[in-house]
Amino acid sequence: MSVPGSAKKQRLETAASTEAAEDVGHRLQGASDPVTDMDATPVVTAEPATESAPAASQPAPKAPESRVQDSMRPYYARLFPTQQMFRWLVYGNDSKHSQADTSFPARREFCFTLDGDIFVRYQSFKDASEMQTALERKVPAKIDIGPVYSVNPAERLKYGATFVPVERELVFDIDLTDYDDVRTCGSGGHICERCWPLMAVAVKVINTSLRDDFGFKHILWVYSGRRGVHAWVCDASARRMTDEQRSSVANWFGIYKGREGDKVKLAMFSHNLHPAVSRAAEMLRTAWVESFLPQQELLAESQGQESVLAYLPEDSLREAVRQQWAKQTARQAAKQTAKQAAKQAAKPREGGAGKPDKVNSEEHWWGGGGPAARHNAFAHARSCPVLRQVSEEQGRKVNHDYKVLDPLQRACNDIIFAHLYPRLDVEVSRKMNHLLKAPFCVHPKTGKVCIPFDPEHVEDFNPCTVPTVKSLLAQLPRNPASAAAVAAGEGGRVKGEEWRDTALEPCITFFSSTFCEPLQRANREEQAEQARAKVAGAQSVAW
Repeated sequence: MSVPGSAKKQRLETAASTEAAEDVGHRLQGASDPVTDMDATPVVTAEPATESAPAASQPAPKAPESRVQDSMRPYYARLFPTQQMFRWLVYGNDSKHSQADTSFPARREFCFTLDGDIFVRYQSFKDASEMQTALERKVPAKIDIGPVYSVNPAERLKYGATFVPVERELVFDIDLTDYDDVRTCGSGGHICERCWPLMAVAVKVINTSLRDDFGFKHILWVYSGRRGVHAWVCDASARRMTDEQRSSVANWFGIYKGREGDKVKLAMFSHNLHPAVSRAAEMLRTAWVESFLPQQELLAESQGQESVLAYLPEDSLREAVRQQWAKQTARQAAKQTAKQAAKQAAKPREGGAGKPDKVNSEEHWWGGGGPAARHNAFAHARSCPVLRQVSEEQGRKVNHDYKVLDPLQRACNDIIFAHLYPRLDVEVSRKMNHLLKAPFCVHPKTGKVCIPFDPEHVEDFNPCTVPTVKSLLAQLPRNPASAAAVAAGEGGRVKGEEWRDTALEPCITFFSSTFCEPLQRANREEQAEQARAKVAGAQSVAW
């Protein structure tokens, strides 16, 4: 999504501070550059009621709810991990190593979204201290990270066409709104434990492919604070990719092609899948039966059933499966009725029959075999009605009917891929100058912190329990030591490390130890290799 341009000009011109007025040129210059995840407009409190004394019989008016933005100044001052963030983004170029590029830190762009939806582009900082000062002074509602440019972004007007992005992490953005056609628990900004498996399997598929197919090692996964996830691939080879190379990597994951009629369009042309796609298929099948069907209950209602049947190749097969599911539904309903009647007879004084259980989506998929058949039914196609005809053809020793075999095998893959394969916002990945929301910033609508998570245990991540900025501030001491005492380490945490006393501690520790430290070792090794190559080159010239 692109940053709004002239539509924001009036707000900038009316900004009260001199600082905002000085930033007008910065914002307008980059107004057309792409930005991702810019839907997060700060929450605005309701207008106050008319000031009239309430009658004695009327309840007292409710206190106005505080905005997320009201908590941002203390969050930046006491909790935001500026040192760790800056150390990550300079890639060893803040050291005294002979190969360190001292201009590198100040060439990185940051974009601040100020309160009132004012976008301030091309911010840059020479060190973490300068960045911390800007955060506390400007108090952005959101922070986006951009590329490293050829020159300091603040001086871009001096350089004209030579001002270009030269380095940027390869990034990916997955949003749950792109799955609204297949999830049953909600839509739009909704996210819960029931639809998180969609994000979890997408993370597993992409993370495995980036590591196994492309050889990347330094990948940071971050919850976006509302309804999605972001990936930052930080290997040197990834950061220096051209836009064309980034597009090629994004296209590697381009199986999902949107909707076409009542089905999802997929870029798969044969049941003989590429090894990477075959590996993804195994992950998707596991998620389909272990998490997606139980959580989303896709086959519990006729609408979900018809969405699956649409992928079968023949009307006769669709009708046969439809009738099979109808019989299973009737059997399940009869069991529920008998169960409720027995319960009512045993406890007649406890009220009505209660809410009936929902139809078991897993049992529909397995053709009545139920969870007990899970380990064999899918692999051997013995009980699933969608796969039964495939099983019969595979059981023949000779004369396979591939007119039957191929379409049905593909239909089963198509059903699962259409619902679960990652749906990337590929435009975010293709361009070096795309902005992406920074880790550890706060989502302006939800108040949740954008925390990193372990992709190896992504299914255990719960987006509903992510700490909010208000909950974190409430965990800090109510009567903190004076600023001087804190800075000196007296009577409390050293300034900049108060997060250790909050729910942010495991998040920042994971970010530093699991992601940053291995990346910093790789940065040092690269600089050492450059130094050795420089010495070897000099000796060769001398000889």
